[in-house]
Amino acid sequence: MRRITNYTLYPLLTLVLMLLGQTVDVQAKIVVNARIDSASMVMGSRTAMEVEIVTDGENGHAVDMPPTVIDSKIGFAPYCGMEVCKVEADSADLGNGRHSYKYNFSLQAFDPGMIIIPGPGYVVGEDTVRAKDLSINILAVDVSVGGNPDSIKMINPMYGPVTIKAKWYDWIPDWWYWILVAAVVIAAGVFGYIFYRSLRKGEPMFAPQKKVIPPYDLAVQRLEQLREQHLPERGQEKEYYTRLTDILRQYLEGRFGINAMEMTSSEIRRQVNSSEETRLPARHLDELLRIADFVKFAKVRPLPDDNVKSYNSAVQFVNDTRPAPEQDAQQPDGQGKGMGKVKDKEQNKPKKD
Repeated sequence: MRRITNYTLYPLLTLVLMLLGQTVDVQAKIVVNARIDSASMVMGSRTAMEVEIVTDGENGHAVDMPPTVIDSKIGFAPYCGMEVCKVEADSADLGNGRHSYKYNFSLQAFDPGMIIIPGPGYVVGEDTVRAKDLSINILAVDVSVGGNPDSIKMINPMYGPVTIKAKWYDWIPDWWYWILVAAVVIAAGVFGYIFYRSLRKGEPMFAPQKKVIPPYDLAVQRLEQLREQHLPERGQEKEYYTRLTDILRQYLEGRFGINAMEMTSSEIRRQVNSSEETRLPARHLDELLRIADFVKFAKVRPLPDDNVKSYNSAVQFVNDTRPAPEQDAQQPDGQGKGMGKVKDKEQNKPKKD
């Protein structure tokens, strides 16, 4: 009888020891720890809860864990009568196939009382390893006045609305920056248009304004410059008559609005003779234009006296058509007449070599 008992007992004991060894081995491979910073806190405040799970890489899953994802719309996730306001996770490789997972949860509660937090666990197959349960006491906020508990039963009237003095910038609309953007775009468009037109005209955009010289003064200056260059004496008769007639053409355009630069000599004579202002002085242009056409187109070399007469005719025509100065209009007849004219014929006579 004893022999049969021994043969039956030994296998049973061996089987139990094997099962216990497997359970101990599983628990040795998996570690789950949980702790909380404070065992009590005032309602509305926050405390931190830390959970650490160490595994050997076997397939498993955590149970009774606080939510690791917070709703972005409401900013928290409910958990055991509290709220999870923030979650931080970290992992580490411990070597030999073991891994560590750490979670830091920020908890907040608004209802006073004792809260029991079940210990998080980790399940592998049919085995579960759990941390110890945690407890936290939520303390109520003392809202009594002067320690009198009956003071919370008193109903005080609501405070009226506070009038805030308005500032000038309170009247600026919230979309003011669109007005600024529109103004910048319009200014950039105007600047671009002006810049484009200046490029087409070949003029610098910010060039200083040139002083406008009256047509009479400009013609006098150019005639004097032409006289000082002595072109006929150097054999440059064609250049001399070309510049002399151009001075008169530009003078007619600036003084009387006659587009003389695009006209022939005959057209200029007809246009000058048809105007009351230029009919009498036109006689000075006839001989000048006739000689200039012979020199420029027929290659005729004029006499020195012809050069002098042509120059003096141009000077006389400019002087005879000069606009009356303001001071001449204020003086008696005969006084101030001829003021500021070009030098007389003898003074304008070109020098001979």
